[in-house]
Amino acid sequence: MITATIQKDYTELKFFSAQMKQMVVTEYSERFKGYLVSEEGMPENYRGIMQAEEIEFYLSKQTEWIESHKNSLERERQEKERQEQEEYKYNNTYGYTESIKLTPMAKGKLLKTLNKSFNYFENGIFKYSMARKDFIKLMLEQENRLEHKTNVRYYTKNSELKIKANEYRLTSPDNTYYEITKTEYEYGKYLETL
Repeated sequence: MITATIQKDYTELKFFSAQMKQMVVTEYSERFKGYLVSEEGMPENYRGIMQAEEIEFYLSKQTEWIESHKNSLERERQEKERQEQEEYKYNNTYGYTESIKLTPMAKGKLLKTLNKSFNYFENGIFKYSMARKDFIKLMLEQENRLEHKTNVRYYTKNSELKIKANEYRLTSPDNTYYEITKTEYEYGKYLETL
């Protein structure tokens, strides 16, 4: 008794690889006893050989691979969105950097100074941990005021009397203060005009 095996024809079948490249079965090759498969859009000489079992395996994985690819694209989109939000937050100075003429290098230095995070204490008790620019804005909203003092006398650790030419302060209504940088002071002065 002679039995004939009927082989399924995969010619012109399109499917995705695990890397989400669209593959096309071009023809069956008697010489190689398999199907010639190429990546769509590639020249004819870039063909590989797949057996029917391999093609069936690829077909069985299509839903899983497509779903995995969609999830990957969604994660990439969310990461890009998060990075854009961080960049916006980093660069947001409520128009301050645009109001003064700065070279790109000077702007970068100013943003680095304003975005540096510090722990802030009040009466020796931890109060805030935030970027300098956010702290200045918060304190000004809480009725604190900016002060510029000149020729300030202070004692060093060695009990030596020194004179500081300029000192910038963020002073609260009860006259306690945080010493701030000139950059923070100028930024705060800009915020007061808004």
